[in-house]
Amino acid sequence: MIPDRYATQFSLPAGEYDLRVVVSDGVHFGVQDAPLTVTSYDVGELAISDVALCRRVRKVSPEAEQGTRVADSYTPLVSNGVEFTPAANPQYWPDQMLFAYFEVDKPTAAESSAQLQANLRIVSMDSGAIVDQFEPVDLAKYSKPGSAVIAVGRGVRLNPLPPGTYRIEIQASGGAGTGTAWRSAMFSVLAAPPLELKQLPADH
Repeated sequence: MIPDRYATQFSLPAGEYDLRVVVSDGVHFGVQDAPLTVTSYDVGELAISDVALCRRVRKVSPEAEQGTRVADSYTPLVSNGVEFTPAANPQYWPDQMLFAYFEVDKPTAAESSAQLQANLRIVSMDSGAIVDQFEPVDLAKYSKPGSAVIAVGRGVRLNPLPPGTYRIEIQASGGAGTGTAWRSAMFSVLAAPPLELKQLPADH
């Protein structure tokens, strides 16, 4: 089952906000809110976005690869011809793949993309210990000619992790010793997926 979903995009100046969503059928309603921080950055320095956690990915057309807006509502999160759809609830079964999408902004007068890499690790929220650390990601493979923004999507297998709550942390670094702050997103690994219903015989 794919639940109904709504996506939109808007621009905000740097600051602290409270994002609130209200859904109603005309009689009943539900409210969900979350803190939102929009940070400022210097275009002359290496920068990294927040991390979007996803479950669904799909290949897209070259037009979507170029950042075409969908119905004037939002720009898809696309990396190397694959669109990443953010997950509303970051809970995963052990056999699922977690996908992380983020963007790296190259300085206007800095090292080339060949010198840039992304560092990823997973930290246990209970112990604070690093439970998985990945090989650095070469950002040159994701760079597009003429663009200062590098869109990156990575898949992470969760079956090595025991059930619990974790955060994935990502940092961008350059060959000249430059590096961004670590960005993180929290997720949970559940104990096991629900049992699938067995198919009934044809005479039932």
